[in-house]
Amino acid sequence: GRSIIAGAIIGIGGVLGWKGWIEYQDQRSVQASSQYEQLVKALKDDKKDLSEKIVKQIKSEYKSTPYAVMSVLHVAKYQVGKADLIGAIASLKWAYENTNTAEIKHVTRLRLATAYIESNKIDEAYKLIKDVNQGSFTALYEDLLGDIHALKNEPAKARNNYQAALLMGTKNRQFIQMKLDDLGLVSVGE
Repeated sequence: GRSIIAGAIIGIGGVLGWKGWIEYQDQRSVQASSQYEQLVKALKDDKKDLSEKIVKQIKSEYKSTPYAVMSVLHVAKYQVGKADLIGAIASLKWAYENTNTAEIKHVTRLRLATAYIESNKIDEAYKLIKDVNQGSFTALYEDLLGDIHALKNEPAKARNNYQAALLMGTKNRQFIQMKLDDLGLVSVGE
């Protein structure tokens, strides 16, 4: 008799504990979402100090949620728009190191490499993307590698990367073709 009662109590406690955990997670998601919305509005309204305060809070309190990385990506975009490449690089590094989602990792890596290029840190950009399993982002990586090789005055390598990007069926076909034309090379697949 006692073992049945103890088992029932443990079972009910487990169910209630699980339900409480789910409610806690839901509440945290709602709170993180609210903070994220406030951040987006602060950035839109060009309230730098407020946005810094909000993103710091999100990174501290909701680091394990997707809202933390997405918030930092929004801040990085804002920083690039304000020509704060040092700040953008720091933000993008944080996002890159703290995301667990493969797709977001690719996007963050590409944005970080682009920020390195804009900051004339070509070698850092190259190291970041040279040996990556590119997955469905191959065209974007190849395009960016082409830019890096063009900047390093390696036109043959740049051509190979741009051609690979074109062969992947990129949406930026005309822009990449212009880059190839600037290298003085022939068109691909036209």
